[in-house]
Amino acid sequence: MKLIVVMPVFNEEKSIELVINEWNEALQVILPDQFLFLIIDDGSNDKTQKILEAISCRMPHLVYHSKDNRGHGISCLTGYHEALKHKPKWIFQIDSDYQCDPNYFKEFWLLRNSTKVIMGKRIKRLDGYFRLVITKMISTWLFIFTGKFCSDPNVPYRLIEANFLAHILPSTPPLQLSNSFLSYKFMERTAIKWVNINFRSRIHGNSFHKFIPTLFSILHLTKSLFQTRK
Repeated sequence: MKLIVVMPVFNEEKSIELVINEWNEALQVILPDQFLFLIIDDGSNDKTQKILEAISCRMPHLVYHSKDNRGHGISCLTGYHEALKHKPKWIFQIDSDYQCDPNYFKEFWLLRNSTKVIMGKRIKRLDGYFRLVITKMISTWLFIFTGKFCSDPNVPYRLIEANFLAHILPSTPPLQLSNSFLSYKFMERTAIKWVNINFRSRIHGNSFHKFIPTLFSILHLTKSLFQTRK
């Protein structure tokens, strides 16, 4: 298997089928029948799971893994661990809320031989001012702490060489900002290749972020980076 697409999902009954269909169409052009969708359902309590069951019946290259609700970061880690069991060459992680545009994937795939990690840098974001502020806060705070600047550490649009990820994942703690943690660990071992992307607005629902829990997530991330620093 050349590529595993990890896609965390939580209560996306109105958009999940559209997202899977548009990504399937785009990937079939580039990697016909050489990829697998791995959907991580984070304890959805709407019709998401029933929709995934129906899609998996007609789409044999899609499997989904259901777990208790523990948040997006834990879902990403679960997806990475499950993906490695399939022994792919590359792992690609995206979100399930329609914000990740498949038109950029071709550029990512063409760059794969030049580095071990390719990540999107969200130049234009249509997902709210608060999320932009949080991204800037994480980048600035961790630059002060680590001396390394990562412009978009929590971006969900990332292509990672599987063997490279396999060496880093065992020491990755279960954090809500696990993708940010991994971004800084990637930077310790390789040069990340950045691709400018636009982040679309959600077509259904809204994202909610509470300041205090987010602040605690950033503090937990900082502590974990300190404990695992070289």
